Amino acid sequence: TPGAEKLLGRGDALYMAPDSPKLERIQACWVSDAELERLIDFWKDQALDRPAYDVRLEPLPTSGVQKPLWPDIGTSQADEEDEDPLLQEAIQIVRTEQRASISYLQRKLRIGYTRAARLVDLLEARGIIGPATGSSKAREVLLDADEEPDGQDDIQ
Repeated sequence: TPGAEKLLGRGDALYMAPDSPKLERIQACWVSDAELERLIDFWKDQALDRPAYDVRLEPLPTSGVQKPLWPDIGTSQADEEDEDPLLQEAIQIVRTEQRASISYLQRKLRIGYTRAARLVDLLEARGIIGPATGSSKAREVLLDADEEPDGQDDIQ
């Protein structure tokens, strides 16, 4: 079997076709280092002359521009809280069960990790649960089972 140790150099190469796992020994063209440097210098000289187009003549496209797929980064946290319809349900679960963790909300609400993590962040921001303790344990619930969260009289 041909190996790199058997190559002669100066254009001798190994080639593996996309449709074959077998290596083939081929002879490619040989270009010396000096010739490569001359070729690169030539390309640099050609590129520095001037661009092949005039930017002033080509207007920027306006009709085909796609609108952003996500809201502006400057949206307030209150907007984000109102957008998730499961937030009220998450508050209810945490209040009645007195347990709060990302994995617990995932199981109870049948949602993915990212959404559950966002809900936990919102619960922490509202003061319903405590901060993460650094471990994978459930967070402390700061809201009693019969207590309403601040400013949330509409929760049943």
